Amino acid sequence: MKDRNHANVYRLEDRWRVPFCAEKVWEVLARPEDYPRWWRGVYLSAKPLDNSGKRVAVVAKGRLPY
Repeated sequence: MKDRNHANVYRLEDRWRVPFCAEKVWEVLARPEDYPRWWRGVYLSAKPLDNSGKRVAVVAKGRLPY
């Protein structure tokens, strides 16, 4: 029986093979405000919360459990 006082815990682990060097991949992943442009089906919006670019409010959609 599930304990109704605790949320489900999900651990998502993916391994992707990307034909680019880590530095080039990081250049893309380090700009979350661009995510809606290149992954339109998942990221609906991404807005910086400050000028540092380290905090971004993201609205995403998808099907559980992913």
